[in-house]
Amino acid sequence: MCYGPIDQLVVDSRRLSGRERSLPRHGRGSGFESRSVHIGVNMVKTAMCFIVNSDKILLIWKKKGVGNGFWNGPGGRLEKGEKPLDCVVREVVEETGIKPIKPERLGFVEFYLDQKNLPDYVAYVYGTEKFSGILKETDEANPKWFPIDKIPYEKMFAEDKKYWVPLVIEKKAFKGKFYFDKNWTRLLKKEITMV
Repeated sequence: MCYGPIDQLVVDSRRLSGRERSLPRHGRGSGFESRSVHIGVNMVKTAMCFIVNSDKILLIWKKKGVGNGFWNGPGGRLEKGEKPLDCVVREVVEETGIKPIKPERLGFVEFYLDQKNLPDYVAYVYGTEKFSGILKETDEANPKWFPIDKIPYEKMFAEDKKYWVPLVIEKKAFKGKFYFDKNWTRLLKKEITMV
């Protein structure tokens, strides 16, 4: 049950020559090891954080951007040159007003749309129990605590969350691949591997 950051991806040089970067193995036996990840040319990198406090989890009602009109974990797109950990802290502050303390990397999720071979989106998934600041509604989101046994999966953006959010709550490291139709309306296939 150890977790840690993956700061870079290893791009399969057979598919995208000249774009290979190393993925360091982080200590504490997390199972995230160097491996090949196929990156699509227009792939979007995101990071999200689920804050679990006792028997509650913090979700946000997205007001704009991808996933607007649905519940989700706070997070968003990595800016150019930004590390996933820096992104997730920035996004949580922007969307909720609170700052996650020592978020730990728990997962890496690839999203494939419309039967493509390369992911359209990837998400670095973090979890933490600690935070500082005062929770508030922002221009981007309306945050709300939910009892863990009442997570509104049916009102969350994309149906993949019901498969891996419980792993985040249990602090289990994982990697997931989810294949959706082009409109994110139907999950076609899923793969989850514990790491």
